[in-house]
Parts: sequence; C-alpha cells; structure tokens
Amino acid sequence: MKKVTVIIPTYNMEKYITGAVDSALNQTYENCEIIVIDDGSTDNTFNILKRYNNKIRYIKQDNKGLACARNVGIKKSIGDYIALLDADDIWLPDRLTTEVKILDDFPEVGLVHSSAYWINENGKKLTNPDEKRKYCSGYISKYIISRKSNIYCPTVLFRKSCVDDVGNFDAHLTKLGVEDRDLWYRIALKYKIKYVDKPLAKYRYREDSMSKNIKKMQKARYYMINKYFPNKKYKLNIKRRKLLSDLHLSQGDGIAWRNNNYLKAIIEYIKAIKYFPLNFFIYYHLLKVIIKKIIKFQKGV
Repeated sequence: MKKVTVIIPTYNMEKYITGAVDSALNQTYENCEIIVIDDGSTDNTFNILKRYNNKIRYIKQDNKGLACARNVGIKKSIGDYIALLDADDIWLPDRLTTEVKILDDFPEVGLVHSSAYWINENGKKLTNPDEKRKYCSGYISKYIISRKSNIYCPTVLFRKSCVDDVGNFDAHLTKLGVEDRDLWYRIALKYKIKYVDKPLAKYRYREDSMSKNIKKMQKARYYMINKYFPNKKYKLNIKRRKLLSDLHLSQGDGIAWRNNNYLKAIIEYIKAIKYFPLNFFIYYHLLKVIIKKIIKFQKGV
C-alpha cells in the first residue's frame, strides 16, 4: 500500500509539466503514487506524459477546473496522505521525506506545509514575500480566513482522513480561485497545522495566474466570507464586517501598487472603511494613495 498520493492537475502546461513530474519522481521518499489529472489540455501534454509509462497514473477529463481536477485525484487515490503539486511548480528532493515524518510523529496534525522559493516563468528566483511565522503553525483557522496566513499548495501534505471529515475542494470555486484556502480553513477548524520553516518547493509566480485576476479573486473571497459568515438581517456580524473590510483593503493595495490605478484603489479603501471604520490602518493606506494621485496629477501623467 502506498502511503502518499501525489496529485498533479494540469491544463495546457506542456512548458512546465516535465519539471513538476520529474521533481515528484526524484523524491528521496519513494512510497508514493503519482496521479496526473489532465483537465482537458489541448496542447502536447498527452504525448509528453506518455513517455513516463507506468511511472505515473494518467487520467484525462473534460476541462472542469482546478478544484474538480484535484477532487478526482483524491477520489482515485490509495494513499493515507495527499500531496499537492501544480503542473508549473517544482518540489525539492526532501519535500516528502520531511513532511511525512511530521504526520507520522504528530497524529494531532492534519496538514503540514512549508515555505517555498518563488520563481518566475523562466525559473529565475524571485524575492519572497515576508511570511509571519506566528500565523503559519498551530490552530490557525482565524489567520487563514483573514489571509494573514499563506499556505503554498506545492508544499502541502494532508491526511486523506481530513477530507473524509471536512469535505473535498469546493467545486463552486473551481474557476474562481481560493479553493485551496477554503479547504485549508475547514481542515484548520478541526486539526492542528504544522509549518516547516525551510523551503521545500519552488512556487512559480506567473503573470497569467488566476490570483492576478482581481475581479475573480474578489468574487471568490466574497463567496468564502458568505459561506462561513452569512449576512443575517438585524444582527451585527463584526467578524463578517472585518473580513469584508480586509478584502477591500487588500484589493485596494493590489490595484494601487500592481496596476497603478489610484482612483480605483481609493474607491476600494472607502468600501473598506464603510465595512469597518475602526481599522485605522486603512486610513494610512488611503492617505498614501491620495498623495500618489496628487503627485501624478501635478506631473500631468
């Protein structure tokens, strides 16, 4: 019996798929199966994966999205532990060895994850965002829902019994995003999370990734907040208002500093203030963007 099932969903990733599969095959931990879910690729993915013969299990399906592809992998899995690897990411050789030992040694831990190197489309190492370690380990459901904790999919190993308990990836989020955070949140509500403070994977940051689509990500985050903190008439839901405020604050930051659209960012900050005016951090962000907008106007840009 294989202890670990590696799930690699792919959609038109012929450029990267061999790097992902090879990194899974080259692990120091060997008691695992590798399932590649081809989610309706129209490129050369099939012919590339044919070369691996019986080293992987290949499953082809119509394009249904990332969450659905992962759910198929979980359904077909025989391992006690599930490891995720997206087709454009790469594992370091001791990724599984390190994390399997943690789940073996700590039965109260449902999910283990680690830091990761960030790379660009061409594999060049990027500067990682600062991770606050206090938000990464323990009973951290509140940090996951508030997005203070970031869990990188290519570093995740969780018990299959966890999804038997809390459910699979939410198929409603399959074309929107945050389906991973949604599952991590449900697992974290019941199980302890463990963080490995060293990089165990290379996480590829691409300009065309789903997370760069601000409109879709906002819709997905609204869905998640409504799912766990529904709007109830005649009841002041402080947690819901804080989460909605944080959503618009982060949206404003993304629009301002990624897209340099200061007017739209100001609108997002005003929405954030409307939901939770006691978060004085928003006013600081708003002031910075207003100053930027004034400077831009004076320069005639």
